Amino acid sequence: MKFLKLALMFLCIWGLNSCAIQKKKCCSLEESKTSSENKIQKQQHFLTKKGAVIYKTKADYSQKVPVSLNRSGTNIAGFPSPYDLGEIRPLKLDKGYFYYANGINSKTAFLDINYDDYKQLKEKLNLDYLETLLIKEQVFTEMYFCPNIPANPTKEALNKKIHSDFKDCKKIK
Repeated sequence: MKFLKLALMFLCIWGLNSCAIQKKKCCSLEESKTSSENKIQKQQHFLTKKGAVIYKTKADYSQKVPVSLNRSGTNIAGFPSPYDLGEIRPLKLDKGYFYYANGINSKTAFLDINYDDYKQLKEKLNLDYLETLLIKEQVFTEMYFCPNIPANPTKEALNKKIHSDFKDCKKIK
């Protein structure tokens, strides 16, 4: 009788694990997208929750899609869903600086694809393909975190920080 109970318990546990593994397999691409998006949001939230990141790049990358890199800065760790990009684009500021409301940080890189083309990827979206689009060179020339900027800053408020030579801001790069 004990053997039967143990065998039945083993089968139940094994069955539950099998269901969990099957669910993981069938949903892994969607979960991967969600996980990547969450990582980006958490990283961006950390740097932008009480301020703004103002940055300058070697060229105009304002139409290129930003992604988050891993700690070593060599591979993509997170990328936005084409469905979530919306119409928000980097805001061009004075003296060649930019501000992006969805967040930019020191572990951000850009894909060599514009927003409209990226939105068309939808079903073809996968990490291997995105890695081929990754602009490998360091594009940021300057980056500042300005803590005393409201959540939805005006262009004037951001330009004021630039013209004050980033007074009260922390230089990231």
